[in-house]
Amino acid sequence: MPHRSTHHEVLAVVFQVRENALNVLLWQRALDPQRGRWALPGGRLGHDETLTDSVRRQLAEKVDLRELAHLEQLAVFSEPDRVPGDRAIASTFLGLVPSPATPDLPPRPLYKSDAS
Repeated sequence: MPHRSTHHEVLAVVFQVRENALNVLLWQRALDPQRGRWALPGGRLGHDETLTDSVRRQLAEKVDLRELAHLEQLAVFSEPDRVPGDRAIASTFLGLVPSPATPDLPPRPLYKSDAS
């Protein structure tokens, strides 16, 4: 069955070294159908935004992250059935948070460590 529409989203893989461990930033989805599931922060590209502006806005709005030491685009995922529902093309970014970050990042539950 063909998709009704296609949208473009940005996703961020954000790392920081905390307590001598590499951590990745995750956030808990607030809306159905995946409410409560952990995910990379991101969201839909606005009609008047560049990809970089969009990922910075998503990080600021969703996890209050406004300072990055580094941000670069990694890859684009465009498989038609990548997600259920409408087709979503995802542009992914790698971000590095300075240590220490200002303001302090959310407490540990929003981060997953490779040591966990």
